[in-house]
Amino acid sequence: MDIGKCRSDVIVTIGRTFGSGGSEIGKKVAEKLEIPFYDKELLEIQARQSTTNLEKLEKYDEKRASGFLYSMAFNPYTGDAMPLDMVLQDIQTRAIEAVAAHGSCVIIGRRANKILRPNYDTLDVFVSAPIEKRIARISEKDGLSEKESRDKIQKMDRTRRAYYNFYGDGDWGEAANYHLCIDSGDLGIDNAVEMILYYLKLKGRLL
Repeated sequence: MDIGKCRSDVIVTIGRTFGSGGSEIGKKVAEKLEIPFYDKELLEIQARQSTTNLEKLEKYDEKRASGFLYSMAFNPYTGDAMPLDMVLQDIQTRAIEAVAAHGSCVIIGRRANKILRPNYDTLDVFVSAPIEKRIARISEKDGLSEKESRDKIQKMDRTRRAYYNFYGDGDWGEAANYHLCIDSGDLGIDNAVEMILYYLKLKGRLL
């Protein structure tokens, strides 16, 4: 599909089941539109802006609070003592809002749809795929057995669901929380990219 430049700021958020290729799809959308892409890059922004240890941010990326996280910490923005999980959430929210404030971008996961929807005209996408397709993808990508891939997928999906549902006000993957839900196992990566671009075009967001 021929696409033009963004007519105005285009912010695409992509939630995804593990192994569905959501990050790859988001990266290709960003490349097609020639706009910034943020996945793990968000962690570096969080660490830089808050002077928080990058290792700690990576350890708790897209994970809900545990007993350890209820320990107290100082919020680097406010100087207040708060539960550590609240501090990490505040850091992440500010980083996501900061990249959105700069204009068009694609953001992967991390509840970006919930964080930005009140103040930005986002396109919120959820990418999923049948478990068999995801197992095949992870097995090839990570060199794992079928059982190891299945176990990893189930663990990551549980972690992302618990994280999203704990901090958000809706269910992870529930259609009502997104504008567009895509089965990448049926469409494939490139067709999923084209569907997102076509949706943007239909909405008048592309020239």
